[in-house]
Amino acid sequence: MDGRVDFSGVDVSASEVPRAKLVARLGRLMGLNLTMPDMGTYTRYDFKNVFEKFSRNQRVTYDGLKAFISSLFTDHDSNSVEEISECLHTKGADGLKEDDFKLIWDNFVAKILNPVSAFVIVDVQNDFISGSLALSGCPAKEDGAEVVPVINKVLDSVPFNYVFYTYDWHPHNHISFHSNLSLYKDKLIVPSGEDWKSVGLFGNVKFDGKPPLEQTMWPDHCVQGSEGAKLHKDLKVKESAIFVYKGSNPAIDSYSAFWDNGEICSTGLLDELTKRDVTDVYVCGLATDICVNFTATHACKHHFRTILVEDACRGVDNTAIQETKSKLSEMGALIRSSDNIEQLVSGQEIPSKLGLVAAQNFRRKFLIK
Repeated sequence: MDGRVDFSGVDVSASEVPRAKLVARLGRLMGLNLTMPDMGTYTRYDFKNVFEKFSRNQRVTYDGLKAFISSLFTDHDSNSVEEISECLHTKGADGLKEDDFKLIWDNFVAKILNPVSAFVIVDVQNDFISGSLALSGCPAKEDGAEVVPVINKVLDSVPFNYVFYTYDWHPHNHISFHSNLSLYKDKLIVPSGEDWKSVGLFGNVKFDGKPPLEQTMWPDHCVQGSEGAKLHKDLKVKESAIFVYKGSNPAIDSYSAFWDNGEICSTGLLDELTKRDVTDVYVCGLATDICVNFTATHACKHHFRTILVEDACRGVDNTAIQETKSKLSEMGALIRSSDNIEQLVSGQEIPSKLGLVAAQNFRRKFLIK
């Protein structure tokens, strides 16, 4: 076999995977000459050529799978390649049959070569920039307005599949407002009795509930329909954008763009991402160590490949900002600057750390009963 596959006249099927521009690159990585017309798809014929290259006696052994996996990534993290191979290969010494390998091709390879991206812009609202909760007045003394030109540049230059804007969107009687503490004093566990009167602005309390929740008592901010709740006037808003509103239940706060703080009620973001088959979630905005933190954490927990765009974020406390980045990295997220995400979004850069998340998702869906 000469390693050449001609796709002329191929019958395009629904199982094919969009990513024509990666065919030649994939072929070069694996020493194959893969060619195709301008239909913009992978086909089963790609899969069969690769299967024949890496199989012996119509089986792909563990070592063969590892060699194939290693060829996919643009970095050389041998530990991640080993972990990925262990996630995907469950057939022991017998190796993977053609149907086993096809399952991996369709549900792992396709996803890492053809990622579906969402850019989630968190709470770039006036009150966090120049209003009642301006970050410039917080311990880190960061200027929330600085994220605006960075985000705008990203929106202009990076081809995300979807863009989301989130709003902190509180009713005037919200439980997180210090000015409303007297309205909710009967729900307090800590402090008890009349001690609620001693709780100052930014003080921490605990409210009864299922589950009981700690709450920082904030100044009134991002009240629905107010000037402070609007996005910064210079922030570009994509015409096709999707908007997510959080914190609208007066009885519970919502730092995450996915869930309220008790993880009881969803904002709808998870459903929106899932129905669009999003694989990769890029998170930025305000504030790094609070709402961005909770949003990116939930993205990881929901098994999205998660990327924090760090120069498009500003935060409250320097120590907490660093702790947020360390935690997210440990959860499998990438921490990147805005200048280093375009090739990730396009699928030209394929880091093994994100590949591991995709492999774990494959194992969770197909191999763990």
